[in-house]
Amino acid sequence: MNRIEGSVGVQLIRSRQPIASTDLQHLSPFLVDHLSRLPHGTVLDVATGRGRHALYLASKGFPVHGIDRDTDALHELLAQAQEAGLSSITTESIDLEVNPQHPPDLGTTMYDVILVFFYLYRPIFPQLIKALKSGGVIMYETFLLDNHIHRQHPRRTEFCLETNELLTLLQGLRILHYDEGDHAGPSGRAFTARILARKP
Repeated sequence: MNRIEGSVGVQLIRSRQPIASTDLQHLSPFLVDHLSRLPHGTVLDVATGRGRHALYLASKGFPVHGIDRDTDALHELLAQAQEAGLSSITTESIDLEVNPQHPPDLGTTMYDVILVFFYLYRPIFPQLIKALKSGGVIMYETFLLDNHIHRQHPRRTEFCLETNELLTLLQGLRILHYDEGDHAGPSGRAFTARILARKP
């Protein structure tokens, strides 16, 4: 299977409306459905954007660290957190794609939960696994190639996962849940791969 070196992120159009931390219509159903399976501890939300998932988890008592290269989005996230009285959210502006040969270090065994939704940058996967604590879980959902074929989104195929590719990228973790299919989401239906996996 060919690996794409370089930028493979997906830019999503954001709503200008504030996202309430408890407004489930803006959340991934995969996160909501599997919330009870997440170990209670520190969360890393990768490519958090305006932080709909960060706000939701903070409202459930999780400390959350959100990273994104969009500083405006991070400022907006912190403003929403302050307005909602959520003091357990921290943010960091970081460009994960600045050097494909040497992705940024995300720390070692620092996080109990790592979230990644609709962002794909293959060189960062070893760093994600390294940053996860033993017993911690990673929850990941993003587009399959089927979505490009049937719905012409994302426009470039390197933004999409091949069948079972996510299992390969997270090899060595214990798979708690995995499925591929046409799933409902906050922006409508999409062909996605979804995984919940635990680090031994």
